[in-house]
Amino acid sequence: MVPPGGGGPDDEVAPPGLAWSLHLVPGFEARRWELRRRSDDGVTVEVHVLALDEPADAHTLAAAITPLAGPAVAEALVARTGDGASAARPGDGSAPPADGAGRAGPPPSTDGRIALLRQAYELFNAKDVDGFVSYLDPDIVWPDLSGGPTLRGVEAVRSYWRNAFSVVDARVVPHEFLVDDDAVIVVLEREVLDLEGRSMGPVAVVVHRVTFRAGRIAKLSITTSDLETPRHVLDRFRAEQGAGGDVTDD
Repeated sequence: MVPPGGGGPDDEVAPPGLAWSLHLVPGFEARRWELRRRSDDGVTVEVHVLALDEPADAHTLAAAITPLAGPAVAEALVARTGDGASAARPGDGSAPPADGAGRAGPPPSTDGRIALLRQAYELFNAKDVDGFVSYLDPDIVWPDLSGGPTLRGVEAVRSYWRNAFSVVDARVVPHEFLVDDDAVIVVLEREVLDLEGRSMGPVAVVVHRVTFRAGRIAKLSITTSDLETPRHVLDRFRAEQGAGGDVTDD
């Protein structure tokens, strides 16, 4: 599959107004597809090399782009390649649909999982519940932070956070992403504000352990003290706690 005007040293697919662009870069043992994101001033701030079989088709290309940039970007970029764009439309099993139903394509790389989590946290902070849950597996397992039973399924998580955001403003700032076998461990700060923007308590250091299924978040657990947390993270938490920092497990 070659973008319009193919054959150059770096063929670019970039719909007008979209920060993301897709590039076909020859000169390697095999052709290499790159997904790039530009800042508002046009500077490239992210480059992701897509792991694709050759020749790549619309299905596999959309499945590789979606965990990194979301289904809308995947559809827009693949549609511009002029090769089987209809195969990449959300809802047909080739790219994750926006409502969280169905399954995604091949599991993303480690970089892809981290990029997916960054986007999910951004949507969470924006209180875009529908956007946030679009990254969740239909059978997601999620902790109820209020102490209730574990949440299971996209609709349970959607309902929980819609209700929560009607009374509080929860924000998270991820600082570190660590790979632990098939999981990604995220070290972050969490703050809860009331609807007037007033803090409801100190900022807490929290660890999320996230596992994936078919390119989506399948389970999120919160931990600071069990064996699933890397030793250097525990040591840092203990040091911060001894210095007056706030470490929490809920």
